[in-house]
Amino acid sequence: MDKIKKYRTESNELHRADGPTIIGYREDNSVWMEGYLIDGRKHRDDGPAVVCWHDNGVVEQESYYVNGNRHREDGPAVKEFIHSEEHVDSYRNKLEFAIG
Repeated sequence: MDKIKKYRTESNELHRADGPTIIGYREDNSVWMEGYLIDGRKHRDDGPAVVCWHDNGVVEQESYYVNGNRHREDGPAVKEFIHSEEHVDSYRNKLEFAIG
């Protein structure tokens, strides 16, 4: 079963200023997802706020957010590298579980 590491404030809000707030690990301890949140909202100034990887380590998706809104100045806010519909469903279910 996957493991999820979450960083929270004393008031239980998802927040971390110096690294990913949510890190999803596979059974083999490889990382499948990192999410950056500030004050409970997806946010990152210097890269994607959410990154997911395939089992083989290749990037599956990058999502750019500023203050909880999808946003990117120099390209698409969401880049998907998905090879089948099965991966899409799996990604969405895992991400909803991790952030929810």
